Amino acid sequence: MNGSLWSIPYEFWCYLGVMALGIAGLLGRRPVYPLIAVGVMAVRAWLDMTGRHPAGGWLQPIIGVAYFWFNVLPPFVLGGAAYIWRDRIPRSGWLLAGLVAATLIAAHLPLADPPRLVLTRLLLPPTLVYGVLYLAFHPRLHMGDAARYGDFSYGTYLYAFPIQQMLAVLLRGKVAFPVYLGAAMVCSLAAGVASWYLVERWFLPRIRSGPRHEKDARPLAEEATLVAP
Repeated sequence: MNGSLWSIPYEFWCYLGVMALGIAGLLGRRPVYPLIAVGVMAVRAWLDMTGRHPAGGWLQPIIGVAYFWFNVLPPFVLGGAAYIWRDRIPRSGWLLAGLVAATLIAAHLPLADPPRLVLTRLLLPPTLVYGVLYLAFHPRLHMGDAARYGDFSYGTYLYAFPIQQMLAVLLRGKVAFPVYLGAAMVCSLAAGVASWYLVERWFLPRIRSGPRHEKDARPLAEEATLVAP
């Protein structure tokens, strides 16, 4: 087991895919992301209905488990679609409630699998993506201030598992679990802060990595809202 590190190869290939779309001149075209998402989810439905779970063969060490891509790609691509269509997608609590209700109903339908599983997996990615963006950009939650001093989230996520493992070895049998947990959280956050200031911020435009007043002086429309009010 490698904790959170399993996601890194998948993220790497996803970003290469985005780069390929950009090179091909397709990145900003509105139909591209929805079509990719629909295609991937349709293939996933076919695989589930026919009981196929491809591993990837000789490509598995390079691209990961092939079948698992059908878990990873739909939310990633739908997130890109939400960004491209951010001026058209309404922010609606009723829509979110409807998506959540439809997903829960699908998961508990009196049907045998795989039909029930397929229907649930078709509804879950758009529900998850819309729900996350609805909450993240809700005007009353003010989550935009969460990264006012820097975006430490990815570094914290990335280094948390190795730090937990090192502390588990160093502190085994020496401290109570709450102490271990607190130490792991503090060290992981410190690693995230260091990662932001030493590495990540230098690969972003100045407007996104600079001080707070620089961001306020030249606000980016795409950062102001992702799901249009």
